[in-house]
Amino acid sequence: MTKTNPLERKIRIKLSQEADLIHLSFADSGIGVSKGMENEIFFPTVSTKANERGDIIGTGMGLSIVKGFVESYKQGKISVDNKCDLNGAQFHIWVSLTNQ
Repeated sequence: MTKTNPLERKIRIKLSQEADLIHLSFADSGIGVSKGMENEIFFPTVSTKANERGDIIGTGMGLSIVKGFVESYKQGKISVDNKCDLNGAQFHIWVSLTNQ
């Protein structure tokens, strides 16, 4: 969200229960995820983090690690919407209430 005016930065976190699943969502007012990159951003070494010149500076490991961790849980799943009502991306995580 570094490209978003500090006075306009917003983050929303929601937690809900859907049947026997916990749903956790994170949304922000950043620039979102480029259309078509919704699945690729979870691959190791894929990064969209860039400096002011546009050079990729991220390692591309963060979301890959998160995906592996989430999927290690029963019914664990993670996805992303490239844009949400706050204008940035929205991530969704689902895990079972029981890991049995």
